[in-house]
Parts: sequence; structure tokens; C-alpha cells
Amino acid sequence: MSLNRRQFALGSAAGIAGIVAARRAPGVVRAQSGEFPGNILFARKGDIWRWRGGDTERIIEGGNLSSPRWSPGGDQILHVARGDSFSNLHVFSLGSGHSALITDNEYIGAQIGSPDYVFNSVWALDPSWSLSGLIGFTSDAYTPYGKLSLHTMEWAGGPTQLFTNDPIGEDVTSVSISSSGAFAGFVTRTYDENGDYVPYVAVRDFAAGTVRQLIWEPGGSFDPAMEPLGSRVACTIRRGGISDIWLVDRLDAPMLEVTEGKHAIRAVWHPDATWLAWYQVIDFKFECWGASVSGTRIGEPQKLFGFDDIDAESGMSWIW
Repeated sequence: MSLNRRQFALGSAAGIAGIVAARRAPGVVRAQSGEFPGNILFARKGDIWRWRGGDTERIIEGGNLSSPRWSPGGDQILHVARGDSFSNLHVFSLGSGHSALITDNEYIGAQIGSPDYVFNSVWALDPSWSLSGLIGFTSDAYTPYGKLSLHTMEWAGGPTQLFTNDPIGEDVTSVSISSSGAFAGFVTRTYDENGDYVPYVAVRDFAAGTVRQLIWEPGGSFDPAMEPLGSRVACTIRRGGISDIWLVDRLDAPMLEVTEGKHAIRAVWHPDATWLAWYQVIDFKFECWGASVSGTRIGEPQKLFGFDDIDAESGMSWIW
């Protein structure tokens, strides 16, 4: 696969940061938030960090790591490690401090950097580890023309199942598996009337074998985060060159705006679905902000942390 395909995946989301002056949905009530619970994983400059109780600490060093995700029990961390023209998924044990490789994507049959090496090496990206134990990610392994497609594992290191992109779009990024493992949200793309690619959020129903477009916005929709045990999906929507976080019901109920004009991306739910966090741009750098959520009541947003070198594209993962 050509690196250009991964550059598309990164570029489409990186463009979001420059991106929704939208009207506030009727019925939204701002309530005062309490103390934020749990542990949030995030990436900084190729290392994995944890936020907890207002403090941050680095827990995995590597310099080439991204997209950390908690295991259902919170004792392991799934993450991406990038190599030369490939990337792999690893699982790090907090107890032992050891990391296990669960994909093997480097091609060893040619010299590093050669066209044959690049063409035959594979990417594994944008993972999600559901509370059900199901792992989802995107990869160009066994796909036509090297397109990124949805893959799943029943358990870490288990057999991989490929789901083709279907005729509704091309390439897949930003996988989010529901807590039950029944649904997968992801971003794909299609052409608009001007012939330009537009990314949008889609949802796959594994049992029914169907995929449907969740929302269409001319400026694009991104970063789905499936609500734990619920029907809503937190997504980034871009309008008028600005991005914001919205809640969109998977069953077509009205949308609810969470942020307004904040250049916000990459929302993540607390496992009990009563808290939501996201990245937003403040003074040309990303900060993590969050709020309580109860139905249509959105708590007053509060800053959790911020650094100059946050890897916002990696997203976050939240556990108890």
C-alpha cells in the first residue's frame, strides 16, 4: 500500500481541526458539572499518557505510539505502533509492563524502504476495544486496491474478520465499537455533486449485515463515539469551516449540539454514559474539555488537561 492512503486518513481528520457555527438545539440545558471520574488515555509525541483525578502521567514510552484504548477490565492498553511503511496493534499489560504484538504487518521479504517492501507492508489503525471484548480497527490487509477497511477480532490476538466497505463509500477510519459489540461506527467517504470527496459517519449492524449512513453534512462528519448501552453517537460535524461535537441518535431522533464554535473533535464517552470529553483548539493548541451528560442536559464544560504536543488524531479512551 502507498503511504498516500494513510495520508488521506490523517489529512481528512487533521482538516477537522481547522473546522461549525451551528444553532443550539432546542431544549438543551446547561447544568453545573461535578468532579470528572475515571481514567483517560491519550497520546503525546509518540508516548501514551493517562489522566486521572486532575493529574497526568506517562505510562508507555515509545516515540512511535498512538491511539491508546483501554481493555474492558482496564488492566491492558491496546495501541498502535508505527514502523517504516507499516503499523501494528500491541496490547500492553499494566501488571507486567510487557507488550504483546497482536498483528504482524511488516513485510520481511524485501529490503526496508524498497518498493516491494512498501507495497507488501500493511497498516493497522484507529482501533476500538468494546466492553464486550470485541476489537475493531481499520487495515488494508486483504483489501482490494489497498483501501482501508473495517476488521474485527473477537479477542486480542484472535482471528481477524474483514468487512468490505460496501458501495456507500471508500476507505474507513475512526472505528468505534458499541459496548455490546453489536454495532460499529466509522468514517467513510463519497463524492458530492461537485465531485469532491466528503467524509461521513456510517454505522454497521453486525447481526443484520447492513451499513447505513448516519448523517450527511456538506462539510463532513467525523469521529463517531458510540454511546455506551445507548442509541446515540457522539460525532464531529463541520459547518462553515468550524467543527463541533454533536449527539446524533442512531434511530433518527433529533440531533443535540454539545459544543458551539469550539473547533472540537474526537469525543469520548465515560463507560456509564453520563460524561463526555473531547479535544478543542485553544490558542492554537489542543486541550481536553468535558461535561456531564443527562438526556438533553449538557453540563458546563470544564478543562481537564492541555499540552502543546497532544496527538489529537489519536483520540482518547475512558475507563472507570
